[in-house]
Amino acid sequence: LVLIAVKYISDAVGDPSIFKNYLIAVILSIVGVVVISFAGFAAYLALIPSMAGGPERLLNIFSLSVIGVFVVVWILLIISAIFIRKSFDSIASAVGVKMFSTAALLYLIGAILIIAFGIGGIISLIALILQIIAFFQLPAEGATA
Repeated sequence: LVLIAVKYISDAVGDPSIFKNYLIAVILSIVGVVVISFAGFAAYLALIPSMAGGPERLLNIFSLSVIGVFVVVWILLIISAIFIRKSFDSIASAVGVKMFSTAALLYLIGAILIIAFGIGGIISLIALILQIIAFFQLPAEGATA
């Protein structure tokens, strides 16, 4: 629904880059989910034959694959947050609701810190709440710049 709202705002202010940047962020997020799903299934299949090698070998293979997948998904999450920031900063300057810029900055900080024991998850949750507030602060239809 946010994608549809961003498309509507993009059309209302006449700036197609707003929607394009947000669409790229959504696509990168979907790619991240697909990567985690595929890697989880592949790790499961790889663990079955390596169980014969003992618990040390099993732990080493599993640890390396999990760390590698999380690093790739973390990078995708950061890139996605950068595109969300571009989109929300454009919305903030076009409609005059600075809360979009604040939410975008918190999304980026949350994506960077997600690796730090979930602190990024809490920051991203705060960003989501600010995003909701920002959408409620939008001017009425026809009053946009």
